Amino acid sequence: MAAHYIKESESIDEFAANVWPRIEIHSRIDYQKIKDTRTAQQRKAIEVYCRLVGDALNDAGLDMRHVLTKRVDIPWTQPLVKEYIWRDVQEPIVDHRKTSGLEPAQVSEIYDVINRFLSTKFKLKYIPFPSYR
Repeated sequence: MAAHYIKESESIDEFAANVWPRIEIHSRIDYQKIKDTRTAQQRKAIEVYCRLVGDALNDAGLDMRHVLTKRVDIPWTQPLVKEYIWRDVQEPIVDHRKTSGLEPAQVSEIYDVINRFLSTKFKLKYIPFPSYR
């Protein structure tokens, strides 16, 4: 199946020129609109944020046992924060665990939930979401 992507209004004419000959052959063509997903910069920011949260939790003496379970002491790392905090908050909000499918606004929504949880439940100081600004 051939894919044709329209990212700008100028390419609509090009899309139509490619579609009409195929309709004559196949009599039906399906298309779908795909929402923008999180940017590469947002992916990097999620990674940095998860590292910062891990560092802050460790500095506060709140290992994974204190935050998630009552087991052995496990220091936080960026991958652990992403898996056990970020994804666990993300899944009920957007109904999937992969960050690659997030829309830009969803990244902010998930961050807000996590930041509120950590500051309220564990008195962690505010950790700003990373940006180039």
